[in-house]
Amino acid sequence: GAGEPLYVLRTDVEANVVVVGPREALATDSVAVYDVVLHQPAAAVDAVRLRSHGPVLPARLADPAAALSRLELERPVRGAAPGQLACLLQGDVVVGCATIDG
Repeated sequence: GAGEPLYVLRTDVEANVVVVGPREALATDSVAVYDVVLHQPAAAVDAVRLRSHGPVLPARLADPAAALSRLELERPVRGAAPGQLACLLQGDVVVGCATIDG
């Protein structure tokens, strides 16, 4: 009915609402993460992989000690799937991981 494909942008279970929009609205330059595990200082994180076969994206980790931290991405990305693992990198070396928040 919208004339173009629509995608789920967010849900609100309590209000029983599903918000939809165009594909471009899925893009974000910040991803919330929790359960951060680091093997190097947070400043060492300079990239992230959000999908197992996805591209390595330049990023930095903000507030790693907070219950809900943020990955600040250099450029917007679509499809940061809640519940999936974010692989934190320094170059091509894994320095930690975190779970993507919804």
